[in-house]
Amino acid sequence: MSSGSDRSILRDLRTLLPGTKPPRLGPSAPRGPLPSQSREALPEERPALSPSGGGDGIASPLTETDIALRQFHDTAVFTSADGVFTIEVQAIKRIVMEDANSQEVVFEYADPDPGDPE
Repeated sequence: MSSGSDRSILRDLRTLLPGTKPPRLGPSAPRGPLPSQSREALPEERPALSPSGGGDGIASPLTETDIALRQFHDTAVFTSADGVFTIEVQAIKRIVMEDANSQEVVFEYADPDPGDPE
């Protein structure tokens, strides 16, 4: 007994024979344009403003007002593979900035791994 899947396998195997052209796809049905739609990008309810008159986010631009407030991670020493060059790096750990609304913004950075760079 021959099932539909057997015929399908035979048809597929025949397409692999030299000089056999693979079956072509039939024409696709034409599709028209999508109907026009209108959507609003903003939410219907806007968040309440803070007492200062701005939103709750960070107001640009950010300014570093006192460089003495910077904190650094411990010094890491990196040596080139051939041992010719050595460089000491003191990565920044913490920076204190001030936004346009005079609010303090703190950036804290992770300690980079001074081990093998690969």
